[in-house]
Amino acid sequence: KAYEKGVPIGFGTDAGVFPHGENWKELIYMNEVGMPAMEAIVTATAVNAMLLEMGDQIGKIKKGFLADIIAVEGDPLKDLYKLGTVNFVMKEGMVYKNN
Repeated sequence: KAYEKGVPIGFGTDAGVFPHGENWKELIYMNEVGMPAMEAIVTATAVNAMLLEMGDQIGKIKKGFLADIIAVEGDPLKDLYKLGTVNFVMKEGMVYKNN
């Protein structure tokens, strides 16, 4: 109901019910209750940046912004489960995983 009313929804939980590394499933749950896949993904990027009042530093892939980037095989907009298998991770310009 909050999403339908335009309340900004940020990604993340303190529920403590997810095993480590499975919080990505929250995106699926958001989608299941009516949030489009892209808007769910944006909750973890631009929306969180805005809520943290850091929208001028993070939340976008843009020159001068801090960026942590992941890549998955396939299109997560068509299948959010793709986000469960991350093939590439870059943090602050350093590659940590590259399958």
